[in-house]
Amino acid sequence: GQVLIHGDFNPSNVLVSGQRTAIIDFENACYASVPYELGNTIYMVLFDFRHDIETFITSGFKDGFIRGYCSIEYVNPDAIRSCFDRRVFLLKGWLEDYESAPLVISSADDVWKRELTDFVLGHEKGNFDAIWSD
Repeated sequence: GQVLIHGDFNPSNVLVSGQRTAIIDFENACYASVPYELGNTIYMVLFDFRHDIETFITSGFKDGFIRGYCSIEYVNPDAIRSCFDRRVFLLKGWLEDYESAPLVISSADDVWKRELTDFVLGHEKGNFDAIWSD
């Protein structure tokens, strides 16, 4: 089912001060599935670790993040992986058609566009498959 999701949940949108935690930046909030929110979040965090996949894996972020959600409601891991894959394919589509892309991508410089393209190519080559291993 559809639920209200953050849509841009990543470490830069989480503020921690002592015992208080706050989530900010709700401009991408929308109704979507929980697997999409989880897959999209893993995509966002993995992108930040794109040059050091091993650290991403050993950090335990993905497993802990999914376990936290599943402590409230079970989410099928295959659905999360599928949503992650769809999020990468969305990026690929934007890179192939800048007119349909968000401004942050369509107006990016060539260096950033190369980073985005390399991420998509890494996905296509299976470079991220290890993050889904149990």
